[in-house]
Amino acid sequence: MSERLAVLEPEVGIVARLGGDEFAILSSVPNGGDEFRLATQVHAALADPVTLDGLRVDVTASVGVAVHVDPAEDFATLMRHADVAMYEAKQRGDTVAIYEPRSDHNSPERLGLLTEFRQALETNDRDQIAMHYQPQVAFDTGRVVGMEALLRWRHPVHGLIGTQELLQVAEHTSVMHLLTRRVIDDVVAQAAAWAADGVTLRASFNASARDLYSGDIVSHLAMQLERHQVPPNQIQLEITESALMADPGRAMATTARISALGVAVALDDFGTGYSSLQHLRKLPLSELKIDRSFVSGMAHNSDDAAIVASIVGMARSLGLRTVAEGVENEYTSKLLADIGCTMAQGWHTARPMPADHVTVWLDQYGRRSERARADLTARQRRQALPLSAA
Repeated sequence: MSERLAVLEPEVGIVARLGGDEFAILSSVPNGGDEFRLATQVHAALADPVTLDGLRVDVTASVGVAVHVDPAEDFATLMRHADVAMYEAKQRGDTVAIYEPRSDHNSPERLGLLTEFRQALETNDRDQIAMHYQPQVAFDTGRVVGMEALLRWRHPVHGLIGTQELLQVAEHTSVMHLLTRRVIDDVVAQAAAWAADGVTLRASFNASARDLYSGDIVSHLAMQLERHQVPPNQIQLEITESALMADPGRAMATTARISALGVAVALDDFGTGYSSLQHLRKLPLSELKIDRSFVSGMAHNSDDAAIVASIVGMARSLGLRTVAEGVENEYTSKLLADIGCTMAQGWHTARPMPADHVTVWLDQYGRRSERARADLTARQRRQALPLSAA
């Protein structure tokens, strides 16, 4: 692909590889409409099959175009606009898309926060960006078997920033690559620190659609596992249905490589997307995470309860673990245990906590669990005593 694009390099401009399978062309276009002509030429150059080991392989490409019209617009903004347009082309299933402001939902305020977020990542400011961990508890034993890593950004001026909105903006920029590397570094290092303290826990982290399409995540994860001497089965990658379905071919190829490392793969927010059972069967999954929207409704909605029971039954037949997200009370926890769900995650057990609080919390949780088991045993013994007649 690089060789084909190099042939198209314009007289005034440059062709560059951004990383993974993403390329960029910076070109001067003196006449209106030339940018679309150049984009179609690029797409046509990539459309011919590639011969690999005697096989002709078809390659598809999506091209996003942004035109510099505002003198105040800097290069980083132009690149971001082109990136937004490329993902717009992907979502529409089109070959070429021109950037349009109405398709970009990013306000100047959000983009300003994104710039500050990038700076915090690049300077490795751990006072601002940190991972918090939420426990996952097995229903059959009551033991904590895993922790999910959740991003927290505490802005020095604005305080705690909602990460969901931030990630929606970051996913269309190179900031997402920086963030994923930081998350992998922190989570693998934390798993090693827990192991050094005699605590064996599976640590999970989330990956974006962009991570799955580039595949760079695999090599970085393998490098960190080797660096910290962490067994691969102590780490789990979580992907969403939406990330999977945007480009199933590339997403499946990346997850297969991650699974080959020995790292488990979980499908997050299951039930809210549109993944087919065919894709579910082909993915190297270890776990389904049932979306909190169904779990939270189980106690008062029979349809939600039926959906959760169906997911648990299907997962069991496929040999997959199930994690119920958003478990917030004892009644819901009991319903999930009764239908055979594997694990619970939610405020009923604990809220997300800083990494240095985990071992202390585990000690406290263990003592509470022992007291609860002792109380249950005592009640069972009392109930089993024969009644004596007066």
